[in-house]
Amino acid sequence: MDILEMKLSMSICALGPHAVLLTVPFATAFNKSYCQAVRVHMMLFGEDVWRYTIVLFTRGDWLGDTTAEERIESEGEDLKWLIEKCGNRYHTFNNKNRTNETQVNELLEKIDEMIASNSGCCYEMDRDIAMENSGKKKSIEENAEKLVANSDKIRAVLKEFYKGQKHSFSEQTLVLLGARESGKSAAGNTILMAQAFQSGLTKTFQNPRGTRKCLPFQTQIFKKNVTVVDTPGWYTSTNDASVLVEEEIARGVSMCLPGPHGFLLVIPANKPFTEEDKEVTTKYMNIIGKSVWKHTIIVFTYGDWLGERSVEEYIESEGNKLKWLMEKCGNRYHILNCYDNRESRLSQVSELLGKVDEMIVRNRGKVFCPVAKLSSPFNWFRKNTFTEEEWIKREDDLIERLLKAMVAKPDKKPVEARDGSFVFDFPNMRRETRSVFGMPASLGSAKVPLLLNYGSSTSSSSGYYSMGTTPSVREADAMSEMESIE
Repeated sequence: MDILEMKLSMSICALGPHAVLLTVPFATAFNKSYCQAVRVHMMLFGEDVWRYTIVLFTRGDWLGDTTAEERIESEGEDLKWLIEKCGNRYHTFNNKNRTNETQVNELLEKIDEMIASNSGCCYEMDRDIAMENSGKKKSIEENAEKLVANSDKIRAVLKEFYKGQKHSFSEQTLVLLGARESGKSAAGNTILMAQAFQSGLTKTFQNPRGTRKCLPFQTQIFKKNVTVVDTPGWYTSTNDASVLVEEEIARGVSMCLPGPHGFLLVIPANKPFTEEDKEVTTKYMNIIGKSVWKHTIIVFTYGDWLGERSVEEYIESEGNKLKWLMEKCGNRYHILNCYDNRESRLSQVSELLGKVDEMIVRNRGKVFCPVAKLSSPFNWFRKNTFTEEEWIKREDDLIERLLKAMVAKPDKKPVEARDGSFVFDFPNMRRETRSVFGMPASLGSAKVPLLLNYGSSTSSSSGYYSMGTTPSVREADAMSEMESIE
């Protein structure tokens, strides 16, 4: 997103900018990594951009009695390379002396000299590249709007599926997960509306080493007893994996009895989500248990960094790796801005807890519990009989496939009926080779509502059909119908 915005900045000026001011703070060492970052970002504009660039040193007040020339000499070859690359054009600003008009006038004079040396021409980016960048931004904005629409559609569909059930819970137990410096502790403090955890993102606490031990904290907010467990952040490199972190995260999950209602996977919106981030996140999440994804909501922190851009634009600009993570978490996500005023933070937290409630409903009110592998020599006996858990899994799989099909289908919003329910245009599932119930694709979309409502009149208190090891007459008829169709 940063790269695209920087490229587009050159197109804002109709004829192109007369000058590019490359700001470098004197208070920061200009080392090899800094120099490499400058190279990479300036390369976005092509080699010709250096002819129009002046290095503008900020924090001139930090120099004291040292001159800019002495500082450049002391910094070594990297800074000297930059100055030479810019045709030895540089200027210094004293940030604490803003009333000094002389330093501004001197800068404008240097810009005039540079414009004259460039024959009065402006820097002009290749028009094809400019058009391509503009097209990318438009595509991102359009896809972001679709993401919002699809998210609303999924939530409306699930609300209709679980109509009549309890949709708000008086207790929520949540575990914070994420990488180091992702803003986990700050997110926890925002949710709890209290300085419960030490965080480097708040003025009250400064904790550069990050969270080392799991810590639970409970409070009542919006008439809910909310418990949040902060856990140590994992390293973002696969080479720095820590067994101690794994054990401490496991201990944090065990603090929630009988188990957590949900996990908040914290992703900082001010950083790219890389392939290595994807691998490390998958590793730690799978250590907790593969079913953890069903109980997870992605929480994006550093919401203030986005400015006027939406979190959906960030998601779309980051590409397939972040989209993959979104899909793993059932497209559940939320954005937090820990620096907003109290009223805004309350609104953010209220919306997040509402999404947690929806996830709990989707999981039939059950807390997270790792699933043990079945290794019984008598498993062959269960080949044609199904437990309630297996039927629930099959229904869950069908709902997941249905939701994906609805998102992939051209937009058709659900129509709200007079009784408050929604009328959906269910997608055609004919392309599926077989349904999760073993029914052939020829049944098409007409069977989807039937399957979802199947058994609704049984005596199951949960509102879903129940099946033990011995099928009922109705269930046996349905299984017989499947076999005859096959």
